[in-house]
Amino acid sequence: MRYFRKLAILLTPCLMTGALSSPAFAARRVKPIPEQLAAREVLETPQDKMIRLGEDGKPRVIITSDLEIDDMNSFIHECLFFNEIDLAGIVVSGSFCHFTGDGEHTQAEVNDHIQNREEGALEMTSFRPQPLDWLPNLWSNEYAEAYEFLSQNAEGYPSPEELVAITKIGNVQFEGDVREDTEGSDLIKAALLDDDDRNLYILSWGGFNTVARALLSIYEEYSDTEEWDSIYRKVCDKAIIAGNGQDWTYEDYIKERYPDLVVSFNNCGYGGYSSSLNAQSDALYTFQADWLKENIKFNHGSLMALYKTVNDGQHIDGEEDKYQFGETNIIYDKEYNDYDFIAEGDTISIMGLFNTGLRGFENGSFGSYGGRYFYTKANGEDAGYLTTLPGGIIPTGYVNPETNNIEKYNPYLLDFQLEWAARADWCVNTPENCNHAPVVEMQEKDFTSAPGETVSFGAVISDPDGDTCSAEWTIDPTGGVFHGEGTQIYEWKAETPEASFTIPEDAQSGDCFTLTLRARDDADAVMTRYAQVRIVVE
Repeated sequence: MRYFRKLAILLTPCLMTGALSSPAFAARRVKPIPEQLAAREVLETPQDKMIRLGEDGKPRVIITSDLEIDDMNSFIHECLFFNEIDLAGIVVSGSFCHFTGDGEHTQAEVNDHIQNREEGALEMTSFRPQPLDWLPNLWSNEYAEAYEFLSQNAEGYPSPEELVAITKIGNVQFEGDVREDTEGSDLIKAALLDDDDRNLYILSWGGFNTVARALLSIYEEYSDTEEWDSIYRKVCDKAIIAGNGQDWTYEDYIKERYPDLVVSFNNCGYGGYSSSLNAQSDALYTFQADWLKENIKFNHGSLMALYKTVNDGQHIDGEEDKYQFGETNIIYDKEYNDYDFIAEGDTISIMGLFNTGLRGFENGSFGSYGGRYFYTKANGEDAGYLTTLPGGIIPTGYVNPETNNIEKYNPYLLDFQLEWAARADWCVNTPENCNHAPVVEMQEKDFTSAPGETVSFGAVISDPDGDTCSAEWTIDPTGGVFHGEGTQIYEWKAETPEASFTIPEDAQSGDCFTLTLRARDDADAVMTRYAQVRIVVE
């Protein structure tokens, strides 16, 4: 392994220009950064909980999905990252987009409070029924082929047999159908009630009804017993729900029975329809045909070949013609090029769970691949997980360097996309022919200091492939609190693994500064890892 030579430096901040870097935004009025930061809200309630992970730093996860085309793409893409999580289950669920019917009833006879607005929806006996064998087939075939190489490139990938074993069918018969327990709801119920003390992330990539059925089953079994208080606390303390839409079961059945249930949300998006037209500018090209053809779709094995792109000839069995996006260039009235990105509307709920050195698991204000995460209870109260800056300040979005505005911009999106390309190589190559992420080691990450003092810190960066790595420390304006007058502090930068940061003389007690190291290798398929430092002014 190659280690960087350590260099201690002290940088003088550069003056902020305030100019917009793109003519497209020349006529746009943007408030100064301090004025935007001053408008942030303050959370008065205390936060003292931290996300509970395993000893390996991985989160425990269950995914539920209705197998819409964007979910299929999320599975094909995100299974390349399954080594980064502890996957406890995968459950197929119904939604307003997909349900199989039961051969006996209509939608109205089962549940008439629905989101489906198709003509005659209440009289439907099925609607765009999803192929229930799609996931087991994916694991046993395309994933199994890639697994031979994935497992050589990184430890922790579940085997095809393990994935098949934890893939279950949930409540798929109608939208909002919670009539009976299923294998899928039983899996979720068992995970909620087991003795594993880690938080359990339950990701809803479709209708919420199978999760609702699991929670209802627990309620029906225990609510009238002496055990209910402890069972209720256990479930609400363990579960973190990401997504609860595409039916009304959360509102109809769960909020009132589980007011302390925790729901997570984030301030960045990923991979919606039209991303190849309107993704943020620095990453836009990675959602377009040329990049996808070269780095994902072709010459990367059957798993990546299965990834659905615009007009690529792929037909989805049982799907209606107007949703066969692999056979047209027109998607929701917009025209695209062959092999452009279609969608991964639910990937955002999982990409923030990968541990890359960003410290979002410790405190959501640090951020993650998916941006900053926040946690609320079903009753609307803050859930108590650490997500704020000192003083309870809610950090909001990131500064878009192109507009100099705080908005829904993801500073890690391009890194995530480039890692997808590197991992696609893992599907067909042995380790000596692939790139692997740098390793960033850092002992001390939290500091206190006084105005005018200098704090020195450093990381050790190594690369498993012997690649040269760049190192750049930057300051995140929205990840800190500063009541002083100067704005040049936001332009601080250091380009070595070790750096020093001088607290402004006019900083106040309780101010804080978050500094992020981006360590990037110089391989053809780039990979990036991070370290983050937080300095609080005494």
